[in-house]
Amino acid sequence: KLSFVQDVEEDDCVFEHEGAKVLVDETSLEYVSGSTIDYVKELVGSSFAVVGEYCVMAALCDGCTV
Repeated sequence: KLSFVQDVEEDDCVFEHEGAKVLVDETSLEYVSGSTIDYVKELVGSSFAVVGEYCVMAALCDGCTV
């Protein structure tokens, strides 16, 4: 699940790019490794999407878009 948080947990890996930080817990890291986060704008709204090899399969159950 993708969500916004204020605090870094002990098992979080922190990735930062151009001032934006992404926290991934240790358990989820194996599932999103090699993926990218994209901000998608569509007529029905906008969202963040995790795009990668794992997410191609998980998209069948809408598991990678928030």
